Amino acid sequence: MSVASLRMDESSPRTDPPVESTDTGTEPDSDVAPVPATAVQTKRPWWIPAGILAAIAVIGFLVATQIYLVSAVSSTQEELDATRSELEDRYDEIARLESQVAAVGSVVDVLAAAQTTTTQPSSTVEAPPAEAPAGYLPRFEAGQPDAALGMRLGTVAGPDAYSDSELTIDPTDGIKRVWMVWAHWCPYCQEELPALSVAYPGLQAQYPDIEIATVTTSIDPSRGNPLDTYLEEQQFPFPVVVDGDFAVAGQMGVSAFPFWIVTDGDGTVLFRSAGYLDDDQLLNLMSSLSEYST
Repeated sequence: MSVASLRMDESSPRTDPPVESTDTGTEPDSDVAPVPATAVQTKRPWWIPAGILAAIAVIGFLVATQIYLVSAVSSTQEELDATRSELEDRYDEIARLESQVAAVGSVVDVLAAAQTTTTQPSSTVEAPPAEAPAGYLPRFEAGQPDAALGMRLGTVAGPDAYSDSELTIDPTDGIKRVWMVWAHWCPYCQEELPALSVAYPGLQAQYPDIEIATVTTSIDPSRGNPLDTYLEEQQFPFPVVVDGDFAVAGQMGVSAFPFWIVTDGDGTVLFRSAGYLDDDQLLNLMSSLSEYST
C-alpha cells in the first residue's frame, strides 16, 4: 500500500460499531427533577377523622346515658324502699284494725245470739220513772239498732250489798267489764246468778283483765223472794250494787232481766243484750272481750 492510501485512510472519519443498549425504558424528560422516595406521601380519605369524632361522640353519649340510668335506678330504688316500708306500716295498721273489728264482731255475735235465741228468756220491766237520771244510755229495745253503742257509760254508784259502804265503779278506769243487771223476783235471774257464782272464780283467774260487776234493781218485796234474804243465802262473790230507786238501771237503759252490758276500759259500750246466757256463751263473751283492744 502506498503512503497516499494510508493518509487517505487516516483522514477519513472513523466509524465505531453501534453499541446495543440494555435500557428498554424511556428516558425521562431532562427538564423534570427526580423526586426522592422518602418525599412521597399518601393522602388519607376525608371521612376517617369525621368517623373518629362521631365514634367519640357516640361513646360519650352512651357513657353519659349509663351514668344517668344508674343514678335514676338508685334514686328509684330508694323511693321503692321507702314506699315498701310505708306499705308495711300500713299493713300492720290494717292488721291491727282487723283484729279489733274481729274481736268486736265476736262480742256482738255472742250477745246477739243471746238476744235472739229462744232459749234465753227474760223478764220485762217497766220504763224507768221520770226522775231517773237523764243523759245516760238510751233504753234498750230488743230487735232494734242499739243507739247506745259507742256511748260512754257514766259512773255507777250505790250501796254495797254486803256492807254499809257506798260502792262506786268508774267504767273509765281502764278495766274491761261485763255488767249484769238483775231483779230478785226474776226467775231467769234466779237461775243465772248461782251458775255465775260457781263460774266466777275460774273466770277471774282465766281473765284477770276483765271484771264482772252486777246491779240488783227493781226491788219489790211484794213480788216474792225478798232481796235481803236472797243475798244472805247466796253470798255472791262478785260486786253487787243495790239500786233501790231504779236510778242505775235507768242510767244503763235496762228494759228486761237479766240485762247485760259490755264496756271497754274507757267506758265505751260495746254491746247490750237482754236474756239468759249459759256457761258457754258467757265464756265466749269473756274470751272475745279479753282479745279486744282499742
